[in-house]
Amino acid sequence: MNEKSSCPVLRGRDSGNTVLLLDNLSGAKLRGANLSDANLRETKLSNADLSGADLSRAVVLGKELNKAQSLQGATMPDGSKHP
Repeated sequence: MNEKSSCPVLRGRDSGNTVLLLDNLSGAKLRGANLSDANLRETKLSNADLSGADLSRAVVLGKELNKAQSLQGATMPDGSKHP
């Protein structure tokens, strides 16, 4: 957790084998996070910063992605780049 807020902050990249057991990432700073292959189906993403995040092959609801604060430059679950 970030010392100044109660939202999770993920930094850097890993090998894509991270298991997130969080069902609420609302407001989280996930800029550049490697979330490839993640199961985010039940995860709340409202106001989350997913700028530059790798969501390739992630399982995530479109309605939750639409609630994110930013998806700029993110790799989407289908492999496309968000503008």
